[in-house]
Amino acid sequence: MKQILNYNADTICIDCRHDLPVTNFHFDDNNAVKKVLYGHAKVENGTALFRFEKKGLTQQLIHRLK
Repeated sequence: MKQILNYNADTICIDCRHDLPVTNFHFDDNNAVKKVLYGHAKVENGTALFRFEKKGLTQQLIHRLK
């Protein structure tokens, strides 16, 4: 859904920001990013802000940024 942004939302509307799939990996020392990279690269810490889902909101935002 396209909306006009409020004066304090200069990039993404508040409703869309609220619907983004936040991972909270920065609170978990044994998160999925570290597990995926383990054994492939020497990684001290790994995190992701959002979960990427096919056809999801994160993918739509990335494509619109391109």
